[in-house]
Amino acid sequence: MDYEDFKKGNFFSIGDIYIDEKKSTYDALQFGKMGALSGYGMLNPFVYIEGMRASKRGISGNMQGDGFQLGGTFIVDKEGNIIFQHVQQSYTDHPTMDTLKAAVEEYAKKTKF
Repeated sequence: MDYEDFKKGNFFSIGDIYIDEKKSTYDALQFGKMGALSGYGMLNPFVYIEGMRASKRGISGNMQGDGFQLGGTFIVDKEGNIIFQHVQQSYTDHPTMDTLKAAVEEYAKKTKF
């Protein structure tokens, strides 16, 4: 499953790790998949450009798991309310840090921490 780094605390220092082997979470959140040719898939030059950018920043990946599964980004408050969501439409589709920051700032204005 290649989650050893998470178990070692290299990404998150607290909390449990839950493995959804049946990918029911992806189904419930309606995350899509891409094929090698759908929407250009791996033939899309932006996939390679983003890969090179990540590599230059020292971010590496692996070829384990389901490489066709799309994901998303969620910000959830401590009560479990979704305050931001972005579901990927392609491999290189992701929110910017400015977008995430704005969502948190907007939430902070409305809520007392």
